[in-house]
Amino acid sequence: MIKLEASIIAVLFFSAVAGAAPCIEVGSHYLLPDRAGQEIYIYVTGADPVQGLEFNARIGDGIAGPTFENVDILTGTIFESNNQGIFPGSYIDPRDAYQGTTTPNGITVAADGLLATITLDTTGLGLFGREEYDLSLIYTPEGRTNFAGVYVEITDGVLIIPEPTSLAIMLLGAGLILRRRQRRPKQIKLTR
Repeated sequence: MIKLEASIIAVLFFSAVAGAAPCIEVGSHYLLPDRAGQEIYIYVTGADPVQGLEFNARIGDGIAGPTFENVDILTGTIFESNNQGIFPGSYIDPRDAYQGTTTPNGITVAADGLLATITLDTTGLGLFGREEYDLSLIYTPEGRTNFAGVYVEITDGVLIIPEPTSLAIMLLGAGLILRRRQRRPKQIKLTR
């Protein structure tokens, strides 16, 4: 009887893990004001096997905010070793991006790990105060980000450009804390 119960529990556990829908939480990303070449990383968690990706992203209302310099869904991602390249028709506009790929010959990859590296440019932004822009993988011109028919739970995020004064104060505070730690006298341990 105990073996049967243990078997049922094991089957239920592995069924639950194997059936966990992929989840993307975009999160909050702090960017430096007035600077190009800033990378942020988007991760997916879950256990479902997937065979493709349609990565759709929009910054703010698509009119104002930081701009996309690059969106990389292959390098270092869950699709790095199993992909057929970027779909024809993929594009990166200033604030809208669509990148797609599939795996070859029905191979699947686990939807768990780095999904995309996004490179952003904030040139001309954040010079006069704090600015925030939505980063959406749901409300885009190409529709919701998806794994070629596999449902994905998405929580959109935000890009934050702190005002230069707040940024300077944060950096100064971090520098003072590091300096104080370095100046502490070392304690000598006495052994018997």
